[in-house]
Amino acid sequence: MAKKVVASVISLVLVIGIVLGIVAVVHNKNNDDQQTSAHEKVVTAICKMTENQNLCHDTLNNVNANGDPKEYIRYGVKATANQFISTMNMSDRLPVENRYTEEMKTSVKDCQKWMQFALDDLEETLSTMGNDSNIYTVSDREDDLMNWLGGVLAFKETCLVQLEEKQENDQYKVLQDLQAGGLQNATDLTHMVLDIVSGISNIIEDLNINVQPTQRRLLASDDGYPTWLSASDRKLLALPHNGGIKPNAVVAQDGSGQYNTINDALRFYPKNYKGRYTIYVKAGTYREHVIVEKHMQNVFMYGDGPTKTSVTGDVSVIFNKTDTWRTATFSVEGNGFMAKEMKFENTAGPVGEQAVALRVQSEMSAFYHCHILGNQDTLYYQAHRQFYRNCVISGTIDFIFGLGRALIQDSEIIVRKPSENKTTNIVTADGRTYPKNTTGLVIQNCKIVPDVELIPVRFKIKSYLGRSWKPYARTVIMESYIDDFIQPEGWARWNDTHSQLDTTFLAEYNNHGPGAATNGRVKEKGVHVINRKRAATFTADRFVSANYGWLRRLGVPHYLGFHQQ
Repeated sequence: MAKKVVASVISLVLVIGIVLGIVAVVHNKNNDDQQTSAHEKVVTAICKMTENQNLCHDTLNNVNANGDPKEYIRYGVKATANQFISTMNMSDRLPVENRYTEEMKTSVKDCQKWMQFALDDLEETLSTMGNDSNIYTVSDREDDLMNWLGGVLAFKETCLVQLEEKQENDQYKVLQDLQAGGLQNATDLTHMVLDIVSGISNIIEDLNINVQPTQRRLLASDDGYPTWLSASDRKLLALPHNGGIKPNAVVAQDGSGQYNTINDALRFYPKNYKGRYTIYVKAGTYREHVIVEKHMQNVFMYGDGPTKTSVTGDVSVIFNKTDTWRTATFSVEGNGFMAKEMKFENTAGPVGEQAVALRVQSEMSAFYHCHILGNQDTLYYQAHRQFYRNCVISGTIDFIFGLGRALIQDSEIIVRKPSENKTTNIVTADGRTYPKNTTGLVIQNCKIVPDVELIPVRFKIKSYLGRSWKPYARTVIMESYIDDFIQPEGWARWNDTHSQLDTTFLAEYNNHGPGAATNGRVKEKGVHVINRKRAATFTADRFVSANYGWLRRLGVPHYLGFHQQ
């Protein structure tokens, strides 16, 4: 009898165990199904926003993110960074494996420099997203994220630009090898992440996420100054000289300062310095090529006036057989830079062709009451958000050009007489390469006029407001005076065989003067005369995020909306 009881108990235990096992398997399967369902739902919602949905699914399908949308986006950024790293590692082998010439090796090193800057911006993208799981931090910081991703594309494009036009020599092989070795994949992944971030509101709506939005890290200002400038920094630009603040370094050619050259002063920029570092450059002509390097953050440099304190050089593509970016007299790589009462000049002349006076990649940088003078390719707004106010900018061909996001307010843009063999002047040439990128150029409340030497022949030389350097160029000229020398067509094609004007956004709003009539503008899909509502998206508060504080912190005078209310 006892044996039967024991046998019954054992049988019961076995049955219970089997039942529990079945329940556990069913429970785990249900959990797996739920996780798979959540995963597929999130990936579908995210990838629906992208141009290359196959790439998006291939990249995100294996992510173990438990349905957290933000983690998928973060993974996409990391995948992009890994592709840049892989390309850089591959590029180390190229010179040896392919027996590169010294010139080709230099091009590889240059591209590695720009890829490293791209990686830095991807790191900034991750930092801006934050480590939390709140998807609203992506939505709230969308413009900042788009800025860093725009920087990634700008630096990648800088690498390509110096190679793609050299199809008849060995350097073009460098371009082909880099693209095949991963640079094209890195570009595609950057486009994918940019698509996702630009569509974040739709993703949140599709996933029906109900989470309280975060408070923005930078609050808007209502006092008429963009909030990226502090009250103390505002004094630096709005008041005479430096607002009464003692400079950290003084540069003077006569020996009355701590340093004789600007480069000497920058060489002693303190390691890991915090706060605004002020350099006073006394009157004089400084013949030197200056680079404010990446680690030199928040430098404020001011002079005794743009007619007294001048930084000048004469390097050009033609005379020096070098790349355009290397010709810059003054280059700014460190973020938060601002300059006041100085002149930056390249004196190579019109026959030197590409000869940059000022190259800027500094995020949240500002130039106030400066002269930027040259001929072809004078001002290169290479990357990130930039602001120019009360400046004089002169040149001949494509003399305001770039890949970043620049706003020029209340400035005088002077078109000079070109060399004898040239019959055309072009004011702007924007280089936006992707339609969802937020980069571009805005010229607001400026004067576009001919130089005194151009005036006698201004109707013989064809002068245009701009053309598209890259397929999705975006340039807006609004509330500005346009003199009579600008051609009625307004905008030029890149060349006779490649228009690009059907994919661009070249626009005008509320301009005045004898050259401002728009009835004769070129009839192309990408050329527009826009209304006030559309123009409002290109004012300081919305185009360069001025209402989030960076101009205010710098102290630059400006206005957020329209000049003419």
